Amino acid sequence: MRFPDFQVPDYEQLMLILRAEYPAIVWYVPSLVLCVLAIAAFVDARTGRVPSMLLIFGMIGAVISYTFFSSWGEGFERFYLALIPVFILCLINYVCVQVMRHDAFGMGDVQWTGLAAFAFGPWPLFWTWVGGACLALIWLGLKRALSKVITIFDSDYYEGHEYVHFVPFLFITLCAALFFGLQAP
Repeated sequence: MRFPDFQVPDYEQLMLILRAEYPAIVWYVPSLVLCVLAIAAFVDARTGRVPSMLLIFGMIGAVISYTFFSSWGEGFERFYLALIPVFILCLINYVCVQVMRHDAFGMGDVQWTGLAAFAFGPWPLFWTWVGGACLALIWLGLKRALSKVITIFDSDYYEGHEYVHFVPFLFITLCAALFFGLQAP
């Protein structure tokens, strides 16, 4: 299998990526959503908590701007498609709680995923979670290896399990998925 050659997007391609199939009149909304996702990633990296109210207001603004300037049917269809990964993640978390007696991930990760799915679609989000999980595993490995040498890498534990601030990894891989062309086939 041969991967396509990567080319740095020019201005027009970059604007097309950042527009994310939004109506032309509100072309800037996906960029604002990307800023909201970046702020949530930064807050999660610093505090360990994803700001839920920021994501909720971001989702409300994104849904209203999309549905108002396109059609209500398309807006609600996009919203329902964004709920699919949210329900899948909630189901995975529920099964994990029932089987292993602890959460697989926090609900802030799920809210972040819902907003990203609404703004950019499910396909880049799939690559976001695959890449984010790989980056988080690499981070855990490096953190464990370096914690024996450097004491600033102490791990966060919650209910006896090591805690990973996952949204920053999701944000990094979402940007990579968007700008390296991992949209729908």
